[in-house]
Amino acid sequence: MEQFIADHIEHLSTAATVLPIIVIVLFVLSVVLQFRLTRTGDTRFWLIPPIGWISLGVAWAIGWNLFVLVMSGAPWDAVGPMVVMGIVSGMIRYSIPGLILLGIGWYRHDKASRRKETHMAVQDL
Repeated sequence: MEQFIADHIEHLSTAATVLPIIVIVLFVLSVVLQFRLTRTGDTRFWLIPPIGWISLGVAWAIGWNLFVLVMSGAPWDAVGPMVVMGIVSGMIRYSIPGLILLGIGWYRHDKASRRKETHMAVQDL
């Protein structure tokens, strides 16, 4: 395994440089999509980007912590509690973009619903 890492270290460093840029671009596109999906107060499609980001954060936290456990070769009983705490804290940390999108969605959806109710009340008068 060490030989594999040594042979592919430049590929790993390139991935470590490019991956955060890709994540930032995807988050910005998700924010734009979230604003578009919350334009009307009718549909629940605005929940798709936050659920996607939160799911991705959970999968990333679990996968990364299991990868570290496998790479270290330590037994489960020695590092099990640390891995569980790492997974829980990682799920919170990596799900922050999803939580931000969820907040944007709730705010914009509520605002669109109130605007629609006001418009219908004015039409009734």
